[in-house]
Amino acid sequence: MKTSDICPDWASSTRGPLMTLRIIVAALALGVISFAAVTIAHNIGKPQVLAGRLDPLQLSLLALGLVTLLLGVFLPAIIFASSRNSPPQIPPQLIQNREHGRVLAIQQRIQISTIIGCALFEGGAFANLVGYMQTGELLHLGLVAVLLVGILAQFPTTASYQQRIENELRRLAEDNAFKRAP
Repeated sequence: MKTSDICPDWASSTRGPLMTLRIIVAALALGVISFAAVTIAHNIGKPQVLAGRLDPLQLSLLALGLVTLLLGVFLPAIIFASSRNSPPQIPPQLIQNREHGRVLAIQQRIQISTIIGCALFEGGAFANLVGYMQTGELLHLGLVAVLLVGILAQFPTTASYQQRIENELRRLAEDNAFKRAP
């Protein structure tokens, strides 16, 4: 089922939620980039170390970054799937018909799961930027770069956003067909 079949004015009906999600992802990435610029400027002229002697705090910050990286990859998909049958938190007057309500609910689930994933990446990045600021350990900066790529990878394009909605509509239709089958 195509979203254009449900909402003939697809571009205008998704422009707001898509732009909101883009702004959120960009803001989270820019926060990390800004603080990274500050920490790099702070450490200019100081000794830089690669895999030097790491104290327990530095190891725990690296571990935290790795855990948030893994959680940021897997947790959004789990949250998106687990909220599949929960009712949307949308005022009834905004829903034009049942299918439009489904699209709005899917958009809401996309936004929530994306924000959670990006926030996990961001938290790990900030923790490791603090570690880099304290020690000049380049492992922290490398992990920050990976976490930043994780945030930027969540930036929704129009095509990916529409495809994700269409895939979920198809999955919901298949689930309903299985429920009705004898």
